Amino acid sequence: MERHVLSNIDEFESRALTNTIWAYAKVRHKAPKLFNAISRKAIERIDTFNYQHIASTVVAYAKVGHSDPELFDAISNEAIKKINTFNSQNIANTVWAYAKVGHSSPELFDAISHKAIEKLDTFNSQGIANTVWAYAKAGHSSPELFDAIAHGTTAMEKLDTFKSQEIANTVWAYAKAGHSSPELFDAISHGAIKKINNFKSQEISSIVWAYARARHPSPELFDAISLKVIEKLDTFNSQNIANTVWAYAKVRHSSPELFNAISQKAMEKLDTFSSQGIVSTLWAYGTVGHSSPELFDALSQKAIEKIDTFKSQNIANTVWACAKVGGYTSPELFDAMSQKAMKEIDTFSSQGIANTLWAYAKVEHTSPQLFDAMTQKATEKLDTFNSQEIANTLWACGKAGYSSPELFDAISNKAMEKLDTFRSQNIDNIVWAFAKLGYTSTDLFDALSHEAIEKIDTFNSQNIASTVWAYSKAGHKSPELFDAMSLQAIEKLDTFSPQGIANTVWAYAKAGHTSPELFDAMSQKVIQKLDMFNSQGIANTLWAYATAGHSSPELFDAISQGAREKLDTFTSQNVANTLWAYAKVEHSSPELFDAMSQKAMEELDTFRSQNLANTVWAYAKVGHSCPKLFDAISQEAMTKLDTFNSQNVANTVWAYAKVGHASPYLFNAMSLKVIEKLDTFSSQNLANTLWAYAKLGHLSPELFSFISYGAMKKLNTFNSQEIANTVWAYATAGHTSPELFNALSRKAIKELNTFNSQGIANTVWAYAKVGHASPELFDAMSWKAIEKLDTFNSQEIGNTLWAYETVGHSCPELFDAMSRREAMVKPSPSIEMTIYKI
Repeated sequence: MERHVLSNIDEFESRALTNTIWAYAKVRHKAPKLFNAISRKAIERIDTFNYQHIASTVVAYAKVGHSDPELFDAISNEAIKKINTFNSQNIANTVWAYAKVGHSSPELFDAISHKAIEKLDTFNSQGIANTVWAYAKAGHSSPELFDAIAHGTTAMEKLDTFKSQEIANTVWAYAKAGHSSPELFDAISHGAIKKINNFKSQEISSIVWAYARARHPSPELFDAISLKVIEKLDTFNSQNIANTVWAYAKVRHSSPELFNAISQKAMEKLDTFSSQGIVSTLWAYGTVGHSSPELFDALSQKAIEKIDTFKSQNIANTVWACAKVGGYTSPELFDAMSQKAMKEIDTFSSQGIANTLWAYAKVEHTSPQLFDAMTQKATEKLDTFNSQEIANTLWACGKAGYSSPELFDAISNKAMEKLDTFRSQNIDNIVWAFAKLGYTSTDLFDALSHEAIEKIDTFNSQNIASTVWAYSKAGHKSPELFDAMSLQAIEKLDTFSPQGIANTVWAYAKAGHTSPELFDAMSQKVIQKLDMFNSQGIANTLWAYATAGHSSPELFDAISQGAREKLDTFTSQNVANTLWAYAKVEHSSPELFDAMSQKAMEELDTFRSQNLANTVWAYAKVGHSCPKLFDAISQEAMTKLDTFNSQNVANTVWAYAKVGHASPYLFNAMSLKVIEKLDTFSSQNLANTLWAYAKLGHLSPELFSFISYGAMKKLNTFNSQEIANTVWAYATAGHTSPELFNALSRKAIKELNTFNSQGIANTVWAYAKVGHASPELFDAMSWKAIEKLDTFNSQEIGNTLWAYETVGHSCPELFDAMSRREAMVKPSPSIEMTIYKI
């Protein structure tokens, strides 16, 4: 037959040409030579083609997939000339054919659009569906046509006659063209539900894709389709599966049963998934937060196999999905994606960069080379980043502990330009990241502070806690922000998590920002939620209240019981901070301190020098005796002596002296450490150290001699209490230092107004004890003693009078005044020398 047609082609007129190719197309018989020959002849005789010949010819070529641009161009021109003769079916068939073969003809589509609107009442359901499908497929915009179909009575009246495929094609077309038509989608939704049993798998996936793409929620339709998908799942191919779950995720329509069923089916068809299908499926599960480890394992492996076909957007969506769905980790996948991402780095968009970095940080997968490449590219493309992408990028760097000063500088400047676009979460993430990485940007923190105050009502409890933590960690003062946050925190107190509470009070304490109302409110909330606090939260909360000096006996009592119940989870740092806090606020809790001593001894090898020092300081401060613990800490401290700083040394020896626990080996070792680090000791540390050695009677002439020289260098920083403790220590230890005593005498006269009765008594006692005459000091002290006479107790009176009598310093006025005072006060039961509380 084909040979006969070819040999007689010159005799064929337009009708014969059309009927011939239509016959071949009807049976889907491809005959390239024949179609090419007819194409040439049709072009020659194109002016003889009527509307029916035109429509039938292009449909035939489209049906067999035979493309002939010259013929379609010729027919396009002829069709425009004869457009007024076209009926609705010709119109629908013609545009369908052009779209099917992918032949662009804007003039024809414009002409047909106007004609279609005129004849819209004559279109049947198939004609409507095919027409809009064609315009969408060809990417030819025609808002007037789409509006006419959606808002006219024809389509709405004929909805009941739409078959399942026509419904699917219509909504697909509107979604693909980006043409919004809520009324049409609502109407079609009701119609689709009625005909749900007629839909095939391809039509189902097209419909849900369309509603998702159009952002048109239809819960009833999606519920009905969910059940139908599960029923027909065996007929779904990999693309149908991917499109369906993508759609449900896009409109945030929850359907756990559907996702569970699809998970199993997807694994069966894994080999047929394209790279886009893999990405869409992973993205969908990640977006709805539906965990399916087996599916993710299988898709991850398949993604690695197809890694060469992945583009930048695929990479970003894949790792984002894995991170989003409960932090799914696959080191092999993330390593492979990292390598591919670096090859595709130039094609990444700002969103792709931000999402990729976020994902790697979220699952804690280290990839320094990727972060290097991504942050460099982010710096180059920063002008395209929106506020969310800036915040996510910084958060990722902060979470991963990755510093990029060049990027941070650029973001700091860019953020200033976009301040009004930042949401509370963005502000929170930015300051958190900069604080976490120790990056300083004073201007940005100031600006974000003002922005946060303006948007304070939008901050949730987590944002509040994280933001104040960041400002405190960065050491950036912002009283107005902290005041505003305090009020907001009180208002939203019921929504705070235990960690949020702990971080918030820690931040206020660290920043030195007082907020009694907040701390009172938080105290009650901590007590209510105490069972939910972990050991770190307990320790941080106690530290905050102690540091802020905010009294809350009920809180400390409640935590005492709660801490003992969770003692097994306490780290050495938690133990030390908890004990320090109770001691700092002088809150007695013998049961807690007993329990903590056992825990401390079990974990002692994990204690750092500061933990050791703070622990013994706490026991000494509250007067809780624990010889076994002090012996154990003494031995541990000896092994870590090189890590002790001046504050640790001073606190440790002070504690041992305060509880009267002798530890000669430790004190000998500490003596050498003091001499080694003498230049780093403050005046208070020097005074406390001397006092400790003197109090325990641990003689160390070399130490006292070295400290004497060190004290001379820091003389201007000594206050009255430190002067009194220092001279008392030298006197008690029987160690003379005339040069130091002369210097301290002059300093004491300058600080005279700050001495209290105990300081006066201890100072003159010390000078008398070592036989160091200082007439000017004794004269000055005598007048100050008379002035403060009402505050002297009997022991202080006795020590003072003894000192003046011993050095032979006459002061009748002082003796008369003290004699009268002595007669008024009850004698102290102890004659032991008293000293300042340190």
